Amino acid sequence: MKIGDIYAYTGGKDFDAAKPTVVFIQHDGTPDSDLPPGSRDWEIHPALARRPEDIVIHKTVGDSFYRPELNDTLRRLGVD
Repeated sequence: MKIGDIYAYTGGKDFDAAKPTVVFIQHDGTPDSDLPPGSRDWEIHPALARRPEDIVIHKTVGDSFYRPELNDTLRRLGVD
């Protein structure tokens, strides 16, 4: 699978039938920031309908690839 094969989540029957692995990137701010972990603004929005099998990767800087977790996860999932 190529990174270009990943489509934005729009919901619906086709998405549900495919049962893709969804990777959420969640920013963990500091306690005095706008996104402190555990706050209402920090939570993944319920409209995204996160499932138990979905993956959540936490980050603390702007670059999601700063630490190897996202890259390792994508490789494990077979994304080039």
